[in-house]
Amino acid sequence: MKKIFLIILLLSYNFIFSQDNNSNTPFSKIVLGVYGGINFNDISEIGGAFSIAGKTNLTSNLNLKLSLGYYKSIESVNYTVRGNNEATIDSITFFHAGSYDVTHRVYDVLPISLGLQYVFKSEAISPYLLLDGDYNLIDLKIVRTGGESWGYPTYEDVPDEFKVTHVETIPNNSFGGSVGMGALYNLKKGLSIDFRYLFKFSNEIINSHQLLVGIVF
Repeated sequence: MKKIFLIILLLSYNFIFSQDNNSNTPFSKIVLGVYGGINFNDISEIGGAFSIAGKTNLTSNLNLKLSLGYYKSIESVNYTVRGNNEATIDSITFFHAGSYDVTHRVYDVLPISLGLQYVFKSEAISPYLLLDGDYNLIDLKIVRTGGESWGYPTYEDVPDEFKVTHVETIPNNSFGGSVGMGALYNLKKGLSIDFRYLFKFSNEIINSHQLLVGIVF
């Protein structure tokens, strides 16, 4: 009887120990990934995209992720800017009026993202869904034509349409988010190729699409 009890106790211990080893406790695994690809709002205006991401498990299928990156977003626009300025040459004061056309707004964006990844695990290919919140640092460049200018002897001679001051909206940061999907192709234990699509939206800059490929290890 004692032998049977001892065998049952040993089997129970081995079973519990095995379960503990296989359990996916929160924050027990950290995975890193490096990604590169393209960002676009219109397929004719494509910018680059790059990010470094780290993630840790919350459950066996749900990961908490943090990423830092860069992407270029190009917005096609078409508007005319008019204005005037005062100039003095040889003590003679006169006024310039001029205009130029703006053709593109180019955003260089540095996003900091915190979000969730839900993975449908399988041995070869594991599809997943993504949801991120983004804080973006922005550098905006205005692309314009050379323009034209005219000289006038007094301010009263300047046409009225050139007397209105144009104010360009230039954001330097924004809040937004990303939703997306992808798939992990498992090369071997601890090494995968990651194919990813993201739709990115923001309160200050244009929405865009991203296609990324990464190495996860």
